[in-house]
Amino acid sequence: SGASVGLGAATADFAFYAIISILGVRVLDYWIIRPVLYASGCVILVYLSYVLMSRSAVKPTLGKESPRASGVGYLQGLSIGLTNPLQIGWWLAVGIPLVSLFGYYFALGFFSGILSWVLSFSYVASLFRFRLLGVFRAVCLASAAVLLAFTGFFLYELLGLIRLYLSVAH
Repeated sequence: SGASVGLGAATADFAFYAIISILGVRVLDYWIIRPVLYASGCVILVYLSYVLMSRSAVKPTLGKESPRASGVGYLQGLSIGLTNPLQIGWWLAVGIPLVSLFGYYFALGFFSGILSWVLSFSYVASLFRFRLLGVFRAVCLASAAVLLAFTGFFLYELLGLIRLYLSVAH
């Protein structure tokens, strides 16, 4: 069921990617938008890193998962993905700049990562539920570190834009 929900959320991400690829990158033509997106992206990435680090300290509950139909899980993941303000914000603040910088290569890497994560991690987690708590914590912390690295990249780009705008203004 975890893979089904994940595939629904990945479909929502693909829909956002398609919209951004077609329409969203054009907003970067406006000089004021790019620094706002980089700054917003920094905030969202730091928040996501914090959430991941917090999750690494949480112990899972011992309750049994109730099986559900894969279609229900897929629709649940899709509907949550399409209406999640954080996911929408991520695509606006982080997705637009990444798509504009890396184009289709971004999509290839991003969606390969999502699919491998959804399919492999859900399966492994269901097999080894509580025996892999240390691995779960390590994955959360490593993921937070990657997000913080992207935060550094966005901050670097933001500072470069600020320097450029200040030099043009003077």
